[in-house]
Amino acid sequence: DPEADLTYATRGYFENGGRQVYVCRVASASSRTASTAFGPHFTVQATGPGRWGERVYARIEPGSSGLGFRFRVAYYESEPVGDPFDWFEDAAIGVAPAYAEDFDELVLDAASPDYWERQLAGAKLVRLVREPAAPPDTAPEFGSRRLTGGDDGAALGEDDFDGGAAAEREPRGLAALAECQDVALVLVPGASIEVARRVIAHCESLCHCFAVLDAPRELPAGFVPREAIGASSRAALYAPWLLVRDLADPRRSRAVPPGGHVAGVYVRT
Repeated sequence: DPEADLTYATRGYFENGGRQVYVCRVASASSRTASTAFGPHFTVQATGPGRWGERVYARIEPGSSGLGFRFRVAYYESEPVGDPFDWFEDAAIGVAPAYAEDFDELVLDAASPDYWERQLAGAKLVRLVREPAAPPDTAPEFGSRRLTGGDDGAALGEDDFDGGAAAEREPRGLAALAECQDVALVLVPGASIEVARRVIAHCESLCHCFAVLDAPRELPAGFVPREAIGASSRAALYAPWLLVRDLADPRRSRAVPPGGHVAGVYVRT
């Protein structure tokens, strides 16, 4: 997205020496996850909440060699023109998805290396969920379905960045990073001062990561960083914003938060 601060922060990170990045999506607490049923015992769910999941299409059919079943998924970045299920019939004539996954010859035997739960553990777009009460030899119903019911929810608030309020769902936001020991630097490009305080609290609670923060684009008169975000050995705040080439129009310059560029220098040095 050439309009997103995250895009420029990630680009600046790699251009200045960054090597690996995890991008975590923050979702509203009122968002909902798209899903669809494949029979009475199986549900296909998008891997995250939001309306994006309503542009996911799934097909379950017999395995190519007659063994087990085949599970295919297609995701479209925008509403596809024509019938997206044509792609499952013939990729040469159907509308090509932006991203697709194909898992073939999945079996119900939990001892097999091709056991469906084991093979689908790495799926990026969806999860195939079997009801706990279903018999272990129960297979999903064959057919083609579009996922429905996804919703972005209300506008993001500061609490959504914490991401751990609802016990009945998987952790989101900063809470999703709590168990990831690989993350040493945490950034939320262009975030408000209140969100910056949440990032600092997250890093201080874990003790293995450091917050790289962006000052406001227009610094208020008399702005004092220690008064704005507090004193912390787990955070640094950077200003001013940087002028870079606009990705949407290279003839123009664009002001972007400096944190991503600075984080790349951290890694390089």
